[in-house]
Amino acid sequence: MGLVIVSIIAVIALIAAGTVVFLVLRPDSSAAGEVFLDAADQPGPDPFTTQVRVDPLPSTTSTTAAPTTTSGGATGTTSAVGSNPGLYGGTRNSGRCDPNQMVAFLQANPDKAAAWVRALNGDPTLRWSGGTQVQVSQIAAYIRELTPLTLTVDTRVTNYGYANNRPTPRQAVLQRGTAVLVDAYGVPRTKCGCGNPLTKPVAVRATPTYQGTTWPGWNPASVIVVQQTTVVINTFVIVNLTGPGYIDRPAGTTGDQDTTSAYTGGDTTPSTGSSSTTAPVSTLAPSDFCAQFKVTQAKWSAASTDTLAQREELMADFDRLTAAAPSEVKAEMQVIGAWLRSTITTGDSDLGEPPADVQAAEVTITGYLTNVCGIVID
Repeated sequence: MGLVIVSIIAVIALIAAGTVVFLVLRPDSSAAGEVFLDAADQPGPDPFTTQVRVDPLPSTTSTTAAPTTTSGGATGTTSAVGSNPGLYGGTRNSGRCDPNQMVAFLQANPDKAAAWVRALNGDPTLRWSGGTQVQVSQIAAYIRELTPLTLTVDTRVTNYGYANNRPTPRQAVLQRGTAVLVDAYGVPRTKCGCGNPLTKPVAVRATPTYQGTTWPGWNPASVIVVQQTTVVINTFVIVNLTGPGYIDRPAGTTGDQDTTSAYTGGDTTPSTGSSSTTAPVSTLAPSDFCAQFKVTQAKWSAASTDTLAQREELMADFDRLTAAAPSEVKAEMQVIGAWLRSTITTGDSDLGEPPADVQAAEVTITGYLTNVCGIVID
């Protein structure tokens, strides 16, 4: 079946002989609870590229702590809305990294380009002017909507390396001072120094175990998760890294249109009109969802799938799980469910290669099942 989704769901028997087809997600490269520390000046393991030049931080760097909201969700960290003034920093008239270099690299390396978009498309929160997915042919257009900025706070993400022609996700903290490309909803989407795609972090099952060398000022309590805005950000208000005050940087520009900001600090209300309130993270509490998943999984393992009615019953189980799923994986389960439902009556013994969006969904769900539920399906 090629790159079959090797586990979320031992769901539907779709073969004529009536044998159950187990859809099993490949495990995340991170063990449960592990979060890796990614230094600002290091590419990390299995980088997509080292060919994107990054200007060093100015020696006079002085950053302002980002405004944050309450302790948020299953990540166990605080959150900051992507449009908050001071969340990102920059040097006037300098973007630190050139998005066009990233475009050129991916266009010259089609295998990596396919893996790069696959990683991004696994994030159900991804949005841009072209929709909620990025095709390889759209890479240039997508990247040119991103804005080069610098993190002012240590930030939790899912960071994807590249190995064996696949994106390799791991939970990570990017050090403040890391150069990133940020989308129009305020979310960091690429780490400039290695070209790695970035998506929202996946919650870990227990107290995080941080792996790697800490840096000066490291404090787990200060780590944030960026929450995307509800509307497009037209201008980022960023900390001036080489002097006093703030800089206005129009979204999608690389510093050539920077101007001195009228913002002077104090008011943390996003100028885009987005709210800093963190939305509820799940329909069920994660522990309840994991328990429900395990019960359903046991039922599937013993299920008969000889008839369409039996397969429909398993599909109904999947739909109930999807309805109860936490927001971290609900959209991905909906994608996989739609694919399963479209093929449930075929009776084919070979489903063929799952489409790109289904393959992408597995990446996010894998991390959740492993890290939060502790479920590993061989």
